Amino acid sequence: MIALGVVLVIIGVGSFVLPMFGYPIAVFDGYQPWVGIIIAAVGLITVLFGARRRIATPSVIDTAD
Repeated sequence: MIALGVVLVIIGVGSFVLPMFGYPIAVFDGYQPWVGIIIAAVGLITVLFGARRRIATPSVIDTAD
């Protein structure tokens, strides 16, 4: 879940920043900058919920020999 969130953040920030350097993403071309901001926000929310879920899950340590 965290990995998916990181990918979404990278795509969102990239689609927001790359047109500033002259490399627009054709899929999001008509909807910029809002699509990049929304995708990055969804990715950040996914990372935060994934991290919270990972912390809340108890881990089992097997010490049997």
